[in-house]
Amino acid sequence: STDENRYLRGIAASLHPTRTVTTEIFVSYKKTDGNLADLDTLTPEAVQTASLYQTGYHRNSSECEKKHILKEFTTGLSTRLNHRYFRIGIQLLHYNFSPPLTIGKASYQQYNETGNQRTLVSIDYKTGGYHFYLFGETARSGNGTWATINGLRYSGIPRLALCALYRHYDKGYHSHYNSGFAEYSNTTNEEGLYLGLESTPFRNLKINVYYDRFRFFSPRYQATIPGKGQEIVGDVTFNRSRWDCSFRFKHEDKPEDDKTGESLQSVSRVKQEYRLQFTYSICEQLKSRTRTSYTRYVKTRRWLPVLSRHYVLIPPNQPKSPIPIRLLRHGQLQHQNIRLRKQRSLRLLLSRLVRSGLPLLPQSQLETLLSHHPLSKSRSHLLPRQINH
Repeated sequence: STDENRYLRGIAASLHPTRTVTTEIFVSYKKTDGNLADLDTLTPEAVQTASLYQTGYHRNSSECEKKHILKEFTTGLSTRLNHRYFRIGIQLLHYNFSPPLTIGKASYQQYNETGNQRTLVSIDYKTGGYHFYLFGETARSGNGTWATINGLRYSGIPRLALCALYRHYDKGYHSHYNSGFAEYSNTTNEEGLYLGLESTPFRNLKINVYYDRFRFFSPRYQATIPGKGQEIVGDVTFNRSRWDCSFRFKHEDKPEDDKTGESLQSVSRVKQEYRLQFTYSICEQLKSRTRTSYTRYVKTRRWLPVLSRHYVLIPPNQPKSPIPIRLLRHGQLQHQNIRLRKQRSLRLLLSRLVRSGLPLLPQSQLETLLSHHPLSKSRSHLLPRQINH
């Protein structure tokens, strides 16, 4: 395993005091990897501290020096009540690290856990009825931070199931052995809403679609400036007795750092994946699978797809070719060597071209064009109407 630190070593017991109540107790002690912090030798009361090293790699001498630096003592208790119509449970978890933990040097590590002790308490539940299924968990850390996740599933429509899930994890909340629902691997510094759909309109056809929108409260790895993102995934599968065919699409948009310029800026990293897969069962013991995939990766400050409609300006009494103006999604214009910033209005450009002697449009048609432009007050259309000279 590439992460040899996420395990417990000790003793555990499972108790059943009644038919509907279950209790588990465990105690664990082991050594784990860490980074020793620089010790301030000028301070007599200075205490050696360390930060967690959770990659699990020991490929060179520098990484081997981090092996088994920390001593970790963990104990916990879990009690659940199983009723006919619901289930509710309470969990208690306590950590003790030696030497004490401290924050890391990177900007995204400034909210890491500190000290040598940490206590977590959580309550989880699930219940259902009348085609609804409700579930969730809420936890509180010893430093006063919270984490919660709650979901609802509905399956009352034939051949269709819907799901909604909300999560909120404070930036100071940390749980060492968590495996919660999140965009990243740890349940901290995130808020998001997940919407899912599963449908089988026909016996041999299955459709899965989900949309996830999330935001971060503080810096993350490779994203110093807090931002937000989204993820859209669609999967369609058609199967027969001996073969099946599936198509999958994924669109992912996340904030990332851009260090190409003189100053640090946040950009949008867009990743799109298309995958077509065909599986054929030659016999019971042998299957043939063919997969074709295409990935598109874009990292830019602004996403500006070109619209499909063009307008043409023709100079008077000159046999020159028309000068195209291309309208972009965010209201930018491209006119040969003229490039306007997003903040410059379309009306200002057209008025300057009119003063230069170019016959554009009658005033009534010009007002119609401007009223339907994305920069105007009315944003009901992304494209101007087609106007004939």
